[in-house]
Amino acid sequence: EALRERYAKVIEGYTEDRKSLVKQLETRIANLEKSIRKLFALVEDLKKVKHVVKELEIEKRVRELK
Repeated sequence: EALRERYAKVIEGYTEDRKSLVKQLETRIANLEKSIRKLFALVEDLKKVKHVVKELEIEKRVRELK
């Protein structure tokens, strides 16, 4: 009986540790997802800037041709 109680306490401890680890992993995954969304937003912004720069280069070339 004492052995059973001891193992029950150990199992409870492992269960609590597992719950804690799962919660930490969920938080980290959520943070990573947020960061990835921000990175994709930055990439989209950079695409827009690249497009504007190309347009400005074209305008500059046209002015130089005149």
